[in-house]
Amino acid sequence: MAVGSCLTRDGGGSPPLEELNQATKEGVRYAKANDWDQVVIDERIKILMILLDGFRAVSTAFSESPDTERRLYGTLNDIRRLLESSTACICVLVGPTTNELIPKLTWYKLATSLATAARMGIKVTAVAPLREETNRTQGTERT
Repeated sequence: MAVGSCLTRDGGGSPPLEELNQATKEGVRYAKANDWDQVVIDERIKILMILLDGFRAVSTAFSESPDTERRLYGTLNDIRRLLESSTACICVLVGPTTNELIPKLTWYKLATSLATAARMGIKVTAVAPLREETNRTQGTERT
């Protein structure tokens, strides 16, 4: 019998003492019937970092951790596969650096993959990289 079925009142006023006693007995019976040693609660949040395959010094910049997955992609189409195979709750995606025009269909597929991940509960953060070598050099000099 479920605890909710023991409490027949709608919440207005105090329930009779007999109902509270019955609910307590059902709760104790449920607790004794289950093996609580097998209950494992893992509240760590897993993070997926999706980086370009040419990302320099990925091992020194991001240390390995059981809470963080680092995955590299070669093309934008690889990102969908990486998202689908991960169990992460948070995704940080570093966008591609290229001077070439990427086809619209490829961008649409990427947007669909990211929207699907967000719809499935993954918090997605996309980081846009610097575009040109001169910008990258200037950005490095400022930091």
